[in-house]
Amino acid sequence: MRKTTLSIPILLAVVIVIVAGCANYALVDEAKKDYERVKNDPAVMMHAPNLLKEAEKQFKIIGNLKKNGASKLLINHHAFIAEQKLVIAEEMATLNKRQDELAEVEKEYQLVLGQVQQAEAQLAKKQAVEARMEADEARRRTEMLSRQLADIEAEKTERGLVVSLRNVLFDSGKSDIKIGAVDNLAKLIRFLLEYRDRNVLIEGFTDNLGARSVNQRLSEQRASAVKQALINSGIKPDRIITRGYGEDYAIADNSSEAGRQQNRRVEVVISDETGTITSRRPVQ
Repeated sequence: MRKTTLSIPILLAVVIVIVAGCANYALVDEAKKDYERVKNDPAVMMHAPNLLKEAEKQFKIIGNLKKNGASKLLINHHAFIAEQKLVIAEEMATLNKRQDELAEVEKEYQLVLGQVQQAEAQLAKKQAVEARMEADEARRRTEMLSRQLADIEAEKTERGLVVSLRNVLFDSGKSDIKIGAVDNLAKLIRFLLEYRDRNVLIEGFTDNLGARSVNQRLSEQRASAVKQALINSGIKPDRIITRGYGEDYAIADNSSEAGRQQNRRVEVVISDETGTITSRRPVQ
């Protein structure tokens, strides 16, 4: 591509002509040669046609000056003007071409940007749908959990959910689970098989008949009996903790058989979804 620096030899020629009064048309010839090249440049024709016409006008002036016998200095002066018009035309064409290229790059950028924004919008829409589906699933599971907790008669306490297996009754002095209580225990087993992120603390209790040390050991055995029943049904042992409290934490009056029967019980504390269980406050 022709650069502005190409005009330096022409400028030097002008200076030489002016200083030395050289009797030739070297500057005119050079200008015409550049004109023949520049006029075939599509970029110049597109972006600087007026400058090309102005250069042509100078050549017409040069032709008239030659016919009228004008000085070579004046003729070369117009050749210099024509040359500068051609230089400016080429520079303008180059500048506009670069601007067109930048405009094309900007157009491509906007196209890509639009595609990115469309992809982001589609992703946001997908995420919104997935969020709604997750929310619906969470709501469904919450409703199911509520129904199942109601089925096993879980009570909300400061320690979390507590299932009092009062139908899992034990005979006085015994730690064997009575056959008639299996159905109620089965509900708890189904719950734990469904919600495998839940751990349990099984607490055994007794009435106040007999020695305290015997009752303590018996309460531990009752908790262990329920634990074994859960393990036999597929609950992993590491999800189960057992504790015995003997005759402490009575829920009924031990002065009657009906009250003592209620105290011969097991309570199951169900953890939260992280598996955490809050310990029972000690007896004051």
